Amino acid sequence: MVKIYFFSLIYNKTINFSQTWGILMKNKLSLLFLFYFLFSAIGYTQYQTLWDISFKNSTTTPKWLGTGTDNTVRGMAFGTVGGQKVVLVATRAAAVGNQIVILNAQTGDSIGALPKSNIITGGSGAVLCDVEISDDGQIFVGNLTIGHLTSPFKVYRWKNLADTMPKVVLSYSDTIGLGTGASIRLGDKFSVIGKISDGTFRLYAASATSTSGRGNNVIRFKYDSSTDSLVFEKVIKLKIPALTSVASAVVYPVAIGDTNFYWKANGENLRYFDKDGNQLSLSTSSLIPTGANALRVYNFDSRRYVILYRYGSTTENLAFYDVTYGANRAQFIHFTPSLYKNANANGTGDVGIDVLTNGKVRVYVLSTNNGVAAYETDFYALSSIADARKQTIVNDKPDKLNKVVHIKGVVLPLKI
Repeated sequence: MVKIYFFSLIYNKTINFSQTWGILMKNKLSLLFLFYFLFSAIGYTQYQTLWDISFKNSTTTPKWLGTGTDNTVRGMAFGTVGGQKVVLVATRAAAVGNQIVILNAQTGDSIGALPKSNIITGGSGAVLCDVEISDDGQIFVGNLTIGHLTSPFKVYRWKNLADTMPKVVLSYSDTIGLGTGASIRLGDKFSVIGKISDGTFRLYAASATSTSGRGNNVIRFKYDSSTDSLVFEKVIKLKIPALTSVASAVVYPVAIGDTNFYWKANGENLRYFDKDGNQLSLSTSSLIPTGANALRVYNFDSRRYVILYRYGSTTENLAFYDVTYGANRAQFIHFTPSLYKNANANGTGDVGIDVLTNGKVRVYVLSTNNGVAAYETDFYALSSIADARKQTIVNDKPDKLNKVVHIKGVVLPLKI
């Protein structure tokens, strides 16, 4: 059986062809009619809201979410910790102090906070800014420094949700690879990938200082089992002209190891680099709006997708893009509902993703001053009907491998 998935901004269509395919292929008018009929008769929205804790959609909001104007909730993470799927939110709201709030990922219910959060100190920008979870469920929390030479970039580690002995695993104030006196801003966002347990763990932090080309630095750290800490591994120099817009700069690797990565910052286009900092592709504002930062990379069915947090009075949501053929050929898929109610002057927020099956994912969004929400969605690659035919037809017969093909929901012109 051959399955063709239609995509539109509003609907997904699924058409199953088996023995009727040959007949339809010979009768283009019937095929066209069938496409239009199913396109009109079958449909469902692109996402299902699992939960929403926001000033826009909630009658009351928890104290840890802040006042809606205080800019104190900027970092979030999704992950599995001790067999439990959780969303962690980093908050500095005055009503609760510095905390990492634990939410049930399925329901959004609060199930407490990480113990001993008073260990978090320092940070010339913010004592607490971002949180991430490793692939083996260890929790990393970072401060924000506006100058790492005098105020080190610190990362704290909790081994699990009940860890009462968290520790500082990184205090970074070196200039190796940066140049003498090259103080940089770090901690607005950082990304982690891999496991502590097997040595694949890496932490990436992008400079958010544009002075003298310092925004072209991405710093990578690895885990050292002999000291149970994170250690400097390398500075990746982005080999492009000096970046000038680097607020909320973030990178996310495409895989474990010494690998390629995506880079994004407020007001900048999405960029794709190889492991040595050579730019491989660059998006444009017409493809992906520049008002976005936090991102995740997701691979499914030989396609690559990027999910971006977008900020602004009409967005404050997540947007999905197919970047299989490069950032310069990014194709928009769809977006989640806007959480906007309060201004987010810094454009800060975050994204998490839980990969399910059959193309479905659960995504989590944080919008500073607005809220946190979770959605379940599925999205498909985009190609032409002609490409779909090439992928599914072998010698004018359906491919017997039961291949799934994804095509854009545009029927005309029909060229079979």
